[in-house]
Amino acid sequence: MGRLGGDEFAIVLPGKGQSSRDMEIAEAVLERLRDPVEIEGSPIQLTASIGLAAIVGAESATDEVLRNADLAMYAAKSAGGDRIRRFSADLADRAVVASRLRNELAAAIRGGGFDLDYQSIVDLHNNSVVGAEALVRLRRGTVRVPAGAFVTLAEQTGQIVGIGRIVLDTLAVDIARLRPVMPPGWFVTVNVSAKELADPDIITRLVDGPLAACAQSIHLEVTEGLELASQDDTMSTLRALRDGGYRIAIDDFGTGYSNFERLGELRPDLFKIDRSLVVGARTMTGSGNALLAAAVGVARTLRCRVLAEGVETFADHRVVTDLPIDFGQGFHYSRPAPLSSLLAGPGAGDPTTAT
Repeated sequence: MGRLGGDEFAIVLPGKGQSSRDMEIAEAVLERLRDPVEIEGSPIQLTASIGLAAIVGAESATDEVLRNADLAMYAAKSAGGDRIRRFSADLADRAVVASRLRNELAAAIRGGGFDLDYQSIVDLHNNSVVGAEALVRLRRGTVRVPAGAFVTLAEQTGQIVGIGRIVLDTLAVDIARLRPVMPPGWFVTVNVSAKELADPDIITRLVDGPLAACAQSIHLEVTEGLELASQDDTMSTLRALRDGGYRIAIDDFGTGYSNFERLGELRPDLFKIDRSLVVGARTMTGSGNALLAAAVGVARTLRCRVLAEGVETFADHRVVTDLPIDFGQGFHYSRPAPLSSLLAGPGAGDPTTAT
């Protein structure tokens, strides 16, 4: 056993690989590491992520075995930690794909290879378009790759910060074209993560850049969850941006674990109800309707407007219009499309664009 560096250690076990013995030893190590360690009278709880890789014959190179074990360890870490993962060919393939995408994102950040699409937001009372969500796209030749294909990796690698800077710069240019032709009260929503809100350059763009002049037309979306749970710096930044004129929207509401005290303190303007609640209300029995109604009730208690996301069918539309929900967003109303389609008016979106 030896320390590789930092908080990483390696254990080499004699015997044939892929046996049950290595898993038993790994489980025993993990169990012992869970025992509290007392430091200056205070118990400290530790956990670990363990990756297993087999040495197959004498031809196995040391660096290859360590790399495989490292990949398995990071897979355990990504799954939440405090667990064990064994290396496999599938794991290696996914690592190669992730590595290629990471390099592609790095090149796109250097070259500004991102665009924004916009998906309309509809007032459910009169079916008028009252806003749009800005959705980042990775430019891959003539294809606009949707955010769902790369945002999770960008969050893990920290590349989301570079992407966020490009998004805000692009939005500043686009909104200057949108504002003169849009009706009063029209707004744009854009996602920001905790990592982006911790970046001084992004905060400078929001506070001192051209977006500051139209802050009241911009909703900054933060997901329900960690951003609101315990990160005081994030909360302070959001409060400062709200005081500077920006509106705050809670994205994917109903999928996380809300700290209602923090929500009240933040005073969001908009709750975006997650599509899963809309689908549940449409496909389940009374419990699905009750969950959706409860989410709407929380928003109303906090005096927030409510937007239903993922309204893809007429059946979804009927569900959300049966409740006091202000806005709808989804394929039933429009597909995400480039700025030119939004400027052309309702119905101009490209029906083949993916979310």
